[in-house]
Amino acid sequence: KHLIATGNARLITEKIGIQADRMEYSSEGKFASAQGNTIFVNKRLFALSDSLSYNTADDVIAASNSSIYTAPITIDATELHIGRRYQRIGHGTLYFGQPDDFALNISAKNFEILRFKKVCAKSVVFRVGKVPIFYLPLCTFPITEHPFWLDNDHGIQKNLGFFLRNDFYSRVAEGVKIGGLLDVYTKRGFLFGPALKIEKRTDLAKIFSESKFGFIRDNGSFKLRNQNLNQQIIERDRFFLETKNIVHFGDRVDSVAHLNWWSDSEVTRDFRPSWFVKDQIPDSFVETTYRGDDYVLSAFSRVRLNNFHDTITKTPELHAEMLPKRLGETNIYSRAYVNYAHLRGKDLLNQRHEIDKFDGYYGIHMPVSCGNWLNISPLVGVRVTEYLKYQGNKNYTRTIAQFGFDINMLFSGKSNYVNETWNIHGIKHIVQPVIHYRHIPQARIKDRSVPLIETRTFDTNLPIIDLADMRNVDDISPQNMFRIGLKNSLQTSTGGYCVRNLLRFDVYQDVRLRRNVKTPLNTREKTLSDTYILIGLYPVHWFGFDCYSRIDPKKLTLNEITTATSIRDGDVWKLSFLTHTLRRDTNQYGVQFMAKLNSRVQLGMAMYYDARIKKFTEQRFSIYSTLGHSWNMEYLLLMRSRAARESKYQFTVKLDLIEF
Repeated sequence: KHLIATGNARLITEKIGIQADRMEYSSEGKFASAQGNTIFVNKRLFALSDSLSYNTADDVIAASNSSIYTAPITIDATELHIGRRYQRIGHGTLYFGQPDDFALNISAKNFEILRFKKVCAKSVVFRVGKVPIFYLPLCTFPITEHPFWLDNDHGIQKNLGFFLRNDFYSRVAEGVKIGGLLDVYTKRGFLFGPALKIEKRTDLAKIFSESKFGFIRDNGSFKLRNQNLNQQIIERDRFFLETKNIVHFGDRVDSVAHLNWWSDSEVTRDFRPSWFVKDQIPDSFVETTYRGDDYVLSAFSRVRLNNFHDTITKTPELHAEMLPKRLGETNIYSRAYVNYAHLRGKDLLNQRHEIDKFDGYYGIHMPVSCGNWLNISPLVGVRVTEYLKYQGNKNYTRTIAQFGFDINMLFSGKSNYVNETWNIHGIKHIVQPVIHYRHIPQARIKDRSVPLIETRTFDTNLPIIDLADMRNVDDISPQNMFRIGLKNSLQTSTGGYCVRNLLRFDVYQDVRLRRNVKTPLNTREKTLSDTYILIGLYPVHWFGFDCYSRIDPKKLTLNEITTATSIRDGDVWKLSFLTHTLRRDTNQYGVQFMAKLNSRVQLGMAMYYDARIKKFTEQRFSIYSTLGHSWNMEYLLLMRSRAARESKYQFTVKLDLIEF
């Protein structure tokens, strides 16, 4: 009843497997012991150790000098005790993912793993490799979630000196992470502040929240802080507060709140440039939406926390909208909404005003199908805007009506053309002519005392012509116009499973039967608007060309063109050429290149040239690599010309923790 086996000895049962150089097994004592190069495997873990004992009756393991893997963590331990519900590990190091010299790890005097779901550690030292970061007497976290996160960014920049940026978080409860920002700038000082992330799911709600606050006593000179004296004076005490929150209540109610409070317009540009690129004009608002079966209710409020950007504040804006709905058994569909807003903002003369306004729309349309290729939809609508008492004046009501129709056609043809070289298996040509007509007889506000706050903004995209969707409520112009468009696409199948676009060619032309006078330039609109052309060419999977352009059809002048041409070899390398030309304003060119040297190293390059000033405005050279199995590292060299605040030269090393 007692067995001793040597030389690649194995013990295999329905629950476990053990392999070792030497093994003893007692069927009477119901135990097994193994020594030398011991391997233990069951359905939940894999362990390597010097020696191991296994109680077959209680299914309990005891081992010394072991390495244990249970997804997704690895633990090196001097003592090991594993039972069915309780696992204790003494004097161990816990790794998230595969261990290496740079891996994020936790060194603790004692680990307890409960049901292979939760880790409880005592006398904890958080480390990167063998470098300690901070200490906690007790730490509890799910086995599938990191207990802390770290992003590091450091380098040299002329206006900052040597800088070191750190964003770190530590898990304090399920779905809750608390951390902070800690930056060092040799020419500017220390930036610090708290940070919070929340991601929780309950039966009633889903909550996603992220908040960051940073403060710095800027030690830079007055000239360094205020490079443009035409802007607001930037003082020494600088800060930013950013919070983004999304809450889903059940399936019908959503709430979104964004808060951006900056001490000045350049604070994130100086100390958090990656944030500034994504959000250059901070916005602060709260919106709650309820979605009914065929209607939507929302309450929106925008506040102006920063006085260096002109923002139309709405405190509040209440909106109720009925989605397009069929009227009875007819083929008529109706759409309606009503909106109330309390507005504060500047008019066209740069004077600030405050006013209350009701705005509502009701319209009907009747789609009529004439076979499979033609759809005609006549429509009519009315929009009423009520401006409440302004500076003691009476209310002013403006009523706008629109009449029109939408014509949509669809034609298609097929060809059995096959080209294996270009991976073309048949070609389908789809043509969609469209004609939109809108007539708005009268829309001007006749009372000059009414402030025009919600006006048009500069936009080179195809303008909105439907009255219901216009956001420039206060300066809607009368119109009588056609929009004629033609959509073309060539498609092929890839291996018979999916559709791939070979060519896209769309063109739109507005024809104005009524020409308005634009203010404040006092220029009359042209009968023919710019011709809008969109082109997409994708003959093979490794080549793509996109182009957006506006052309004056009378003078044949190219007013705007934006192109992007890309050539790629899977994810091994990619080369892109970019152009952007806006007549009398912008004339820029760019090239971007990316190449993978191997599975760990990737090279990147980007250069942008401005033909107006005849200089390269930005040149970017980067190396991306992985450090061990836990970190992404980026080496970045930036060279700029005529930058508003940034240095001419910048070198940065960025370190990001890979989350498993």
